[in-house]
Amino acid sequence: MNMKAKLQLALFSIPALSCLFGQLSQDLPPESFTYQPEQNVTTITMPDLDVDALLAEDENRPPGKPFRYGHKFTVDLSPSSSGSWWELPNGGRIWRLKIESTGAFAISLVFDRFHLPLNSTLHVYSPDKSELYGAYTSENNNPDEVFATPLVKGDAVNIEFYLPKTSEEYSLHLSEVIHDYLDIMNITQNRTRSCGVNVVCPEADNYQDQVNAAAWLDMGAYICSGSMVNNTSMDLTPYFLTADHCVDGENPAIFRFYFNYETSSCSGSNAGYGSYAYGSIMRSRSYDMDPDFALLEITGNVYESWDVFYAGWTRSASAPVVSCGVHHPGGAPKKINFDDDYANSSPPINWGEAGNSPAGSHWGIVWDDGGTEGGSSGSPAYDVNGRIIGQLSGGSGGCESGDGYYGKFWRAWDGSSSSTRLKDWLDPDDLDVTTLDGTYDGSTNPQPYITVTTPNGGEQWFIGDSENINWDTENAGSYVEIELYRSGTFVGTISNSTNNDGYYLWTIPAWCESSVYYKVKITDTSNSLTYDYSDNNFTITGVPEITVISPNGGENWEIGSSHTITWTGENIGNNVKIQLWENGSNYSTIINSTYNDGSYTWSIPESIEPSTQYKIKINDTSDASIYDFSDDNFSLYSPGWSEFDFVSVITVLDDGVEDITYDLTIGTNPQATNGYDEGYDLYAPPAPPPPAFDGALYNSISGDRYFTDFRPSTPEEGTTEWQIQLQPSQGATQFTCVWDPSELGDGQFYLQDMFGGVMININMKNTSSSSFEINFTQMKIIHINSEIIELGVDYFADWNIVGLAVESDETFYESLFPNSMPGTLFEFDGTYLSVDNLELGKGYLLRFNDAGMVTFSGYPITELTVSLLENWNLITGLSVALPVENINDPDGIILPGTIYGLTGTYVSADTLHPGKGYWVRASESGEITLTASALTRQAPFVNRTVEANLLTFSHNGYSIDLYFGKKISEDEWLSFSLPPVFPGMVFDARFSGNMKYAVDSGEIEVLNHSETLTIEYDIKVGVGENMNWVLESNNGKDYILEGTGEITVPSAERFILNRKPIIPITFTLHQNFPNPFNPITTLRYDLPSDAFVILTVYDMLGKKITQLVNTNQEAGFRSVQWDATDSMGRPVSAGVYLYQISAGEIVHTKKMVLLK
Repeated sequence: MNMKAKLQLALFSIPALSCLFGQLSQDLPPESFTYQPEQNVTTITMPDLDVDALLAEDENRPPGKPFRYGHKFTVDLSPSSSGSWWELPNGGRIWRLKIESTGAFAISLVFDRFHLPLNSTLHVYSPDKSELYGAYTSENNNPDEVFATPLVKGDAVNIEFYLPKTSEEYSLHLSEVIHDYLDIMNITQNRTRSCGVNVVCPEADNYQDQVNAAAWLDMGAYICSGSMVNNTSMDLTPYFLTADHCVDGENPAIFRFYFNYETSSCSGSNAGYGSYAYGSIMRSRSYDMDPDFALLEITGNVYESWDVFYAGWTRSASAPVVSCGVHHPGGAPKKINFDDDYANSSPPINWGEAGNSPAGSHWGIVWDDGGTEGGSSGSPAYDVNGRIIGQLSGGSGGCESGDGYYGKFWRAWDGSSSSTRLKDWLDPDDLDVTTLDGTYDGSTNPQPYITVTTPNGGEQWFIGDSENINWDTENAGSYVEIELYRSGTFVGTISNSTNNDGYYLWTIPAWCESSVYYKVKITDTSNSLTYDYSDNNFTITGVPEITVISPNGGENWEIGSSHTITWTGENIGNNVKIQLWENGSNYSTIINSTYNDGSYTWSIPESIEPSTQYKIKINDTSDASIYDFSDDNFSLYSPGWSEFDFVSVITVLDDGVEDITYDLTIGTNPQATNGYDEGYDLYAPPAPPPPAFDGALYNSISGDRYFTDFRPSTPEEGTTEWQIQLQPSQGATQFTCVWDPSELGDGQFYLQDMFGGVMININMKNTSSSSFEINFTQMKIIHINSEIIELGVDYFADWNIVGLAVESDETFYESLFPNSMPGTLFEFDGTYLSVDNLELGKGYLLRFNDAGMVTFSGYPITELTVSLLENWNLITGLSVALPVENINDPDGIILPGTIYGLTGTYVSADTLHPGKGYWVRASESGEITLTASALTRQAPFVNRTVEANLLTFSHNGYSIDLYFGKKISEDEWLSFSLPPVFPGMVFDARFSGNMKYAVDSGEIEVLNHSETLTIEYDIKVGVGENMNWVLESNNGKDYILEGTGEITVPSAERFILNRKPIIPITFTLHQNFPNPFNPITTLRYDLPSDAFVILTVYDMLGKKITQLVNTNQEAGFRSVQWDATDSMGRPVSAGVYLYQISAGEIVHTKKMVLLK
């Protein structure tokens, strides 16, 4: 918790509020209420008050001045000089005076001479008698002869003094009238007061003792907060602790102390008036802002029924953990703030005219919930044991900032005399206690407590270990919560609830960060005020660990040169030891002890023997069990040897054994030979008898077996070969070779079978492992030192599908394609994704500003294994053109006919060209292999569209062919699908469903950016008798497709291909066929338009035989059959018959002959 060193400080003190219960008074009504005098009451009116001016002064009130709520009018009023007397029948007299102050919300009176004779009374009340205080009697006399009344609501107040017939001398002089101009009593209920939590809310349930100790202090026109405080005699002496700046210049004899001013509900903002005690004596004070304390002893009665708590305190100088603060901010009903952090010791503070306080005079608190403002000054802050740690002097920002400075209680303990220290009053028996608990009745109940014992400071615990958390406890609940704090900040809950048995086993989780500033907090779950922290910090760290960074395998360092050994050392000692190991044995100590800063510069001695089998070991000098080795071997070579071209470790294993592997090291060096090189090559022993697993390198030149075999540098355009001998273990089914492609040198590396890669040919640059059957007991590694080649690839303006044409370290698209548009490289993974770098084998959409050539520079790609997902994929090829039928597709996942390139629109591809990308559709996920030397691996695609009808859509040199009219088998259907359309595509046309083929109908979607569109057609397959192929445009026009032809249409986005009947030009009734007939004939007629048609058969006498048609019919070629029966279904006799048709106004008749 950080407090600001420079603050615009305000001393918090606020105006007072009157309450229902006044000073000690008798239940006697004013005499005038009984006798009702006839004469009017004399009225004294105060001068007009410039409230705006007062508010302006308050706005600029300097630090060190209490917050003001009222204006003090100085007056000189007494029964002898003002007011009026009235004689009573009993011989007594009444003196009355009315005080008015225009605009006042309430009025209070201060008497600087106050002595009432026996049996006399004094009352103050509102003119309408709605509010009455008194009777005050001789029992209210005090040695100082001063007296102040509560605030009476309204802008007028009546004073009534009754003097009996026989009476001693009296003294009554009114010196001040206090005009409330801020509505401190909240008569209008317009003031909103929110600065903390109402003390009746559930959050305050565990702090009711502290709540009941707090009160607010009315000094007359000003107000502060404070607390009742206990003393070691436990005698309930009504000591009240507040701030020195609250009482400075004021008369304690007229102070009023208001208790229990609280809301009735948690959400309430107003409250019924509490109880107050009147008058006090100053016992001790600081007289300055260090530490700004004042101790008052209340002279009025503090009644047991008020349930006042006398708060405990601590005078420990150690930084306390804060729990709460109770106060009356802004004249509000009692509020409570909460915190659970350590208090901070203050910097030097400038309090303006009130003076300065030195560093360390105050506790700085930033409240987690709540804040302070005018009226909070003097209020107490409590530690986690509910004991006072200090009283508020001031802060910055009011409620919003939530911070404040509290004068340290322990700094007020000792002073030069009893009038400047607390010790004499709060420890009258000189018990010299550091802490004291509070009380209600002079007794103390056993206080619940929890004390953390482990970890309590200095422990070192490790992440992942299990440790015991221990504590002592008495009088607490059955369960506790355990929390973890780092540097005073909560970081996590260890246990929400565990038995309060003093023990908890904690497994330290991985989320703990390494730190030496941890503490544990243990809290009673039934009373959050009962808790404890570790007294001091303990440490949590990760598991001690050393990790060698360099050399870590594969490095080639020249003997006699200097290199940096690097490592990480977490949670270990300050120093490490570094050793050089060879073949699993300690070769030499590089340095016995060096600082654990992660690096050491090693000048490699010339006496060291060259070897490729070295590793570095680094261990903690304080604990030799904490160490690490290089992961793999590195090489030290003689000055006569050049640096290695490359060094690579091939790890071989089989699946018959789990814990046996062999590391086989290969590499080249200009000084190496094809035989054994002393200090560099490492012999392997003969293979063990079968069926034991074994692996080694075999040098066919020397006939020796090696674990490490260096060869001379591979010449340009030359090759170097290493053979691997393998022997399987019992039950093994496959061997596996594993390597790191980054260790391989320039050129190309292939893992092959001994038949030249006919069955196994793995490009080792493209993968890091290969598994194969155990019958391949001899394999070879081929290094081809290829020259870097350059390939020029032409690209179109606008969109292209691109890919890598060579193998190169440069893969960033803007470097490879400088003429491309930024942000336009997309890969396809079921959807288009924006990327920046290209990968071998993948195709990408990329947009170019202009057409042009791109030159690729790198190693030739002669083989690629490409992974495909089900559905559409973007791929690229090799550094040479590859016919699509030479793609090795062992599982047949490529759908025939679905390889497409892009030339503004999609075109079927028969060859994969370098640097170009292509769409390909797979029936399922799998892999294909592209090999430059491969033989044809798949049958060529049989194009079923040759015999189909053709539609060619053209635009600005781009064209798309669509096919229809001929049925194709269902298993071939996807071969006629088209790749996805992409944003910005120049031109496209396809049947719905992304197809380029339809059987007899379909919706055609066109992507066209010009105003016209050309459509060529070639109709080879007929549509059927009296039918036409028709292309319907979305502009409402139909185009009949017959033979071959070309049409130019306005640009349209959609067409529909359909089969439609031919419409006759004229009405015709055709001769029946056959004729003569027996027993069935067909009657045909042509309708050029829709009509109601009646077709009737008559005999030669005109008798109706039957009616064949009687309905509305659409235009077209129509026919109907007659079976030589009448309308009842009975056969008719042979002879000549007439058939007549009527269609609208047209009537035609013809003859037909029936034979029997």
